[in-house]
Amino acid sequence: MPRVTSSGSSRGKRAKRLFSEAEDEPSPPPKEVHDTTPVASSSISKGVFAFPGPQRRQRLQAATSGQKQRKRARKATPSAQSQSSGSASPFERSWTTAWTRFQTWQSDMFADVLAALRAFIQDAHPLGQPLSSTMPTAAFLTGVNLPDHGALFGLLAREIRTRVTPHVASLSAQKHGGVNLKALVQSTVAKLMLIEACERDDEESEMEVGSSGLALKKQNLMMPTLRTWYANQYPVGESRVPLVIILEDFEAFSPTMLQDFMISLCEYATALPLVFVFGIATTVSMIHQRLPYHISRHLAIEKFSGQKSTQLLGKLVEALYSDPQVGCKLGGKTLDRLLEMFIMNDFSVKRFLLGFKYCMFEHFSRLPPPVIALCGGDEQGRKDHLNNLKSEDLDQIRYLASFRRYVESDPQNRARLLTNDGLFREEVIMLLGEIDGHFKRFQLCLRALFWLARDLHGRPFGSQIYSLYRCAFLKPVCQTHEYRDVFDILKLLNPSELMKKMEAHGECLIDSNDESIEKSSVECQRIISKLSAFLKHGVQNPEGSPTIHDKQKVTEPNDEKDIVVKSPKIKKLDRFELQKNLLKQTQEKRQRTVPFDDLRREVLDYFHNFFRAFSNLPTSLPLHEILFFDKVSLVHRHLMPAPRAVIQSALDDPGFYLEHPDLLVNTKAEIPNSYPDLNIIYKLHSECGRLINLFDWLQSWVSIADCDDEENCSDETIDPLQQAKFTQGVSSLQFLGFIKPSKRKTDHVARLTWGGC
Repeated sequence: MPRVTSSGSSRGKRAKRLFSEAEDEPSPPPKEVHDTTPVASSSISKGVFAFPGPQRRQRLQAATSGQKQRKRARKATPSAQSQSSGSASPFERSWTTAWTRFQTWQSDMFADVLAALRAFIQDAHPLGQPLSSTMPTAAFLTGVNLPDHGALFGLLAREIRTRVTPHVASLSAQKHGGVNLKALVQSTVAKLMLIEACERDDEESEMEVGSSGLALKKQNLMMPTLRTWYANQYPVGESRVPLVIILEDFEAFSPTMLQDFMISLCEYATALPLVFVFGIATTVSMIHQRLPYHISRHLAIEKFSGQKSTQLLGKLVEALYSDPQVGCKLGGKTLDRLLEMFIMNDFSVKRFLLGFKYCMFEHFSRLPPPVIALCGGDEQGRKDHLNNLKSEDLDQIRYLASFRRYVESDPQNRARLLTNDGLFREEVIMLLGEIDGHFKRFQLCLRALFWLARDLHGRPFGSQIYSLYRCAFLKPVCQTHEYRDVFDILKLLNPSELMKKMEAHGECLIDSNDESIEKSSVECQRIISKLSAFLKHGVQNPEGSPTIHDKQKVTEPNDEKDIVVKSPKIKKLDRFELQKNLLKQTQEKRQRTVPFDDLRREVLDYFHNFFRAFSNLPTSLPLHEILFFDKVSLVHRHLMPAPRAVIQSALDDPGFYLEHPDLLVNTKAEIPNSYPDLNIIYKLHSECGRLINLFDWLQSWVSIADCDDEENCSDETIDPLQQAKFTQGVSSLQFLGFIKPSKRKTDHVARLTWGGC
């Protein structure tokens, strides 16, 4: 059986030929080099390579950074001018607002824990006490749901450098975890001694100390050098400046290297004021799991923890909906999918915000250009924009699906709205105003419901407000089972607890200027006054009616004689009469109520009426497409792709992603030669069985990709270039996991996947 010949020999001959030709060609004259340090270099093509010295390198880096900053400033100037003149696009305005809010809240969220860490480092080594063998260690519990791990530790390092000590060494496993112990110690000592980074890794290179200008070789950057340098910089008796070592991701470091590193530092605990900060994603017990007792006994560990990212996400979601500068609001399905990604994947608020950025991009790119300016802004700006639109531009607003349904439901004004542009402009302003007003009331309703249910047993709507937004945008909140659970628990509250709920609800309604909200606020204050009067008079009803204790005094017998007199004579049991007596007693029990039951029923009826009036979905109003984006299929396709399904879809139908007319086919069984090579190889592979003959596979591929006549595609006529392409495609399929070499037959490969995507 003939087999596919390898292209490695041809490639090797070609490489030798090219190398020999390169040696035969005359080399260009060498360039003049001003570097006095000889550096050996080797390359296939001859040439001279100059390695600038440390000072020259610093000047080049400064010039390059200055050019980048000037270029960045030139690029930022037009956008800044457009934003200052008020001509920024709705997308830029919305994204700038959201990103600014996120950065501000992120810094505020970690302000308390950063202040606590700063105070811990300042008080770690008091001046009057000698250094002990126990080193202060701060276990910073970041958690697996930290919004931005690198940004937090960068902020921590800057905070310590500016307010506590300039000697800070921040180490991460990504940059320093793969090196050996010697390189890790050298990097730590260099950062603590304020030595600038050097790009060259040779040990003979010199590195300058920023404070004293002392030149040191990299091989001398060890702990004894650090001890001598610190004794010269800070003599005994003066202020003791701590040396802070930050391990950003403690669990990611190798346990062996971490133990050796800590042992080397413990030897200098009595000579250097070392302070450690461990960034831990799980629990403090991870320190004892990674470090044995003979090392951990030298650490005085104190635990610090920050806020959860769910709290930051709750503030961010509420701000994205409440801020009028954000011209795109998420629909229920889209918000549910982004929150699912946040909870199930990484708890990253930054990635949630980037997902929201993609939704904004899709929203503004799919809207007609005349409609984009109506997203956000005030009423006067919308009027000015509509007055500048032509009749053809107004027709694009008429084509919106919600407005067409609105016109069809109003047959009297249908013709006027479709033909009269002036009336249509007024109608659009009125409808957009209704959306804004209804959405403000809708948000106030959700905020009041969240404060009502946040501390109830079980927390039906969760501990953060984004869970309530998810439920309320999918369907009316009054139709959810969480809403019914809330009112089932409210029926069990005592008067004082119900009074607190009413007062918190009244505080939510104070700042509103809406007429309907003001009416609800007046009704709320009336019920609060009744509850306060009931609590003030104790068991006495404010209306003057007898209490339950008074009724019990009237109905309860005083002595045993009353019981004997009032007890009826025992008659013969009758089934129908017994049923009648039981129904009568049940009705009497239902009619016999406590005065507080009437007041509680009034409170619950008020809550029911309030939430039913303002919990209608904003997406049910006309022209809601201008403000709300709810295309969950796009979010699922671009932000939550299944790798195997995406790869198989791209290989089976390349036109699905490339969207090129030459790649369109009538049936999936068709394999045109316009397909990429890898797609043709994959389509032929999907037609084979468990074992695939490489030579037959090659012949079939060549017949489609290169040859018009299959008779000419013999073993002798196969082009080496086509054979190399085939070999590369087969290697790609093996890398993707579709095939593997077979041990049964050397000229066959085994197929690993079956079925479609």
